[in-house]
Amino acid sequence: MSSDLERRLEALLVEAPEPEAGVGERALERSLAALPEPRRRERRRLRVAVVLVAAALGLLVLAAGSLAAAGALHVSFGHPKRRAASTGRLLTLPPDTTDVEM
Repeated sequence: MSSDLERRLEALLVEAPEPEAGVGERALERSLAALPEPRRRERRRLRVAVVLVAAALGLLVLAAGSLAAAGALHVSFGHPKRRAASTGRLLTLPPDTTDVEM
């Protein structure tokens, strides 16, 4: 700001009348009344948190479905099936196999 403009502004402010008593308090009350209520902010935070949790859960389900479709994740419900009793042989080879040592 130029010094001439600054001097003129200071002179105008010195000549300005003093405000009436209570004007500042009324202005403060009105400005505080114009602010939104704090509850609205809490509701918005809660809404954002719910949306974020739902999105994370959706991504988790999508990833699990993709892994299950690719065969990398095996999901079963209920009691596990019993396995057949082992015969003690781990590898069965055809009778004409000669190059494998056991």
